[in-house]
Amino acid sequence: MQRKPTLLKGISLRLKVNKQQEQDLMRQTGACRWVYNHFLALQIEGYEEFDSFMSYNNMCGILTQLKYEEDTCWLRQIDSTALQRSLRDLSTALKNFFESKSGKRKGRKVSFPKFKSLHKTKRAISLVNNNDSIRVQEFDECWRIKLNKFKFFSVYNWRKRLGMIYNANRILSTTIYQDSDQKWYASVLVECETQTCLPNQIRTTGIDLGLKTTVVLADGSFVNASKPTEKYRKKLKKLQQIFSRKLEVRKNIKDQYGRIIFSKSMIQLKEKISRLHFKIKCIRKDFNHKLSRHIVDNFEITTMEDLNIQQMLQKDGDFARNIQDVAWFQLRTFIEYKCKWAGKIFLLASKWLPSSKTCSDCGCIVDLKISMRKWKCPNCNIIHDRDINAAKNLDRISRTLYETGIEITNPKEFANSF
Repeated sequence: MQRKPTLLKGISLRLKVNKQQEQDLMRQTGACRWVYNHFLALQIEGYEEFDSFMSYNNMCGILTQLKYEEDTCWLRQIDSTALQRSLRDLSTALKNFFESKSGKRKGRKVSFPKFKSLHKTKRAISLVNNNDSIRVQEFDECWRIKLNKFKFFSVYNWRKRLGMIYNANRILSTTIYQDSDQKWYASVLVECETQTCLPNQIRTTGIDLGLKTTVVLADGSFVNASKPTEKYRKKLKKLQQIFSRKLEVRKNIKDQYGRIIFSKSMIQLKEKISRLHFKIKCIRKDFNHKLSRHIVDNFEITTMEDLNIQQMLQKDGDFARNIQDVAWFQLRTFIEYKCKWAGKIFLLASKWLPSSKTCSDCGCIVDLKISMRKWKCPNCNIIHDRDINAAKNLDRISRTLYETGIEITNPKEFANSF
């Protein structure tokens, strides 16, 4: 019997945490932060003395010795897979730094690993499923999830979320983290079978990204941008100004470590700012989830342009802030993995493709300024909307793949398709 194809899914859960469970989570995340900082200090000390760094296996050996020393025997109460994950993260950070420095790693330069701060670092731990240590179990007509050394957690919206985990082929790992709203979440990685079905017809489209309209499709339809940061910008600015003034007043009141001691009102204000940031993030994420779901449900082949967003963010502040507000890369990621889950095709067009300045009817290329939203083709005299024309050109890549089975990968192949 042929085995069905599988894929990996991440299922996000919001945990119902009592006081005892929250104390355990704080203790476990604090221990992982301590292990990371301790071994980073050992790596720096070893490099200064012996001009070399320890490998991951060497760090694991030292960690085992620490568990049986008198001062650090408390590490035996911490989940071993979480501590090993901290060492793995440190090893990966060092590897990325050296590969970036030597030029082997592409992308922006990676700095040397830094110590994790108690107050600034996000609280998170990663657990690996060994011998069914992560599982879903039924309790009094309600399902709960067991996470390694922690007790069973209740979950919001448990019928849908835990049902997906229970029906999966296997559970691989879990990451527990505290978000900016001070609530605890768990992201469970599972392996499940692909859910594919043959469509009645193959529908293709191209997606042009924008700032005023988040997406413009090849059929001329568009979706206006939500821009949640712009909506709450004045409120956020006012709260941050109040916090800045309070911080200026108490800048000379410090503890023994040189940290400014926050007043009760400052702590409450900081939590209020964090909740507002979390609300903005949730609005943006919800909008992109719904938009990506609509696109994946209605089209079998989707093409989007591979924009160099990092380079675009180097421009003036307003333009860069608007790009971050619409979250193009997040939308692209959502469409890409949902297409994979549904067994549909997602294509990325080359960033050098002249999609906006190429006539979608005859293939004539014209010089366009960024301010020109509509233009007339000098060859066929058709008036084009800039965004719709770009979406039609991207849709041409989708239709070419469907009709001929050939994927257009560069501007030369695109020009020959007319």
